[in-house]
Amino acid sequence: MASLLERLKGSGLPALVVFLPSFLWLALTCASLQAALLPLFLAGRRKEYYLASRAIFSVLHRPLVYLFEYSGSKIILHGNDVNKEVLSKIGHDQSIILVNHRGDLDWLVGLMILDAGGGLGCCKAMIKRELLMVPFFGFVWWAVDFVCLRRNWASDAKTLEESYKSQHAYRESQVAYSLTVFPEGTRLTQKKLEESQEFAKSRGLSVLKHVLCPRTKGLWSAVNGLRLDSIFDATVAPMGAAGNILTLAQAQPCELHIHIERVEPASVPKEEEVLSKWLYGRWETKEKRLESFLAKGKLALEGEAASAGVPLKVRSSAAGTTLGAVIWWLLCTLGFVRWCLRNGRYGLLGFSSVGFLLLVVAMGAAVHAVHFTKSSHGKKAK
Repeated sequence: MASLLERLKGSGLPALVVFLPSFLWLALTCASLQAALLPLFLAGRRKEYYLASRAIFSVLHRPLVYLFEYSGSKIILHGNDVNKEVLSKIGHDQSIILVNHRGDLDWLVGLMILDAGGGLGCCKAMIKRELLMVPFFGFVWWAVDFVCLRRNWASDAKTLEESYKSQHAYRESQVAYSLTVFPEGTRLTQKKLEESQEFAKSRGLSVLKHVLCPRTKGLWSAVNGLRLDSIFDATVAPMGAAGNILTLAQAQPCELHIHIERVEPASVPKEEEVLSKWLYGRWETKEKRLESFLAKGKLALEGEAASAGVPLKVRSSAAGTTLGAVIWWLLCTLGFVRWCLRNGRYGLLGFSSVGFLLLVVAMGAAVHAVHFTKSSHGKKAK
């Protein structure tokens, strides 16, 4: 029986037939609730709006975090006293999370760490503007103050300035805010690595083999524009195949190790040139950690005490939210079908069924376009 269940999960059918439609219906519900909250914001009730939006964001993203448990994946956190220095603060401080961009699950790992710290709803991120095209999610991300960029400094500078003013309002309202920044700007591929190495050589910088050269502009604007309590520096290292959302939905487990440490914002330089050197130094440290991980299976540097690691467990609320989403979808679907049949609305039933199927396809196409299509990382100035 157990092996049959595993084969069924591995086929992806449960995710396709049950998880995807129920998740899409949950996304529609959350987007509708988020839209209903906008009058609160317009009326100046910012704290109430922020707290309610935080709850909606958490509900919407917990089924994604649950995929780690569904697939049997392992997420191991390393560092110096991570429970006290990281997990007790990361979901509660005004913070930035700096992350290297290894693969397609880095953002989901960040959500899981925030959820483990009790602050999934405080997640913000610098994202490419195209992500707003993802049905329902794009609206929610916009409404909860994700920073949507065109990757053109001339147009992005004003966007960033306005976003930082929003963070000040979060701080004044005593609502946590955690901005995830990927200074590399894109996921690691062999082609991009070669371009990054050429760039490093042209600038007389050390050549990195496991990370891309970080770009400074976004972080420079953030450390100067935000009012921060903490900066968290995270190094992501996959053990074996990194995986993605589709492999998790097919119950293919992955194992990811993350070294994370807290940095005092006051210790981070604010002058752009000095910050650029500081940031590159951080990436050189990530390079050493990844070399150690590949050679010895440890993220500790030479002379550091090796951490046994803290296995992150998916919180029970993730499974509960996923189950609740499935029940909610079934109740709404069965109720609508029953009403249509009792009232002879067969055309409406057929039209709605086709429309929902097209919406599922559109969601898949949008996610593929913005998530699995790699962006450019040419030989540009930092």
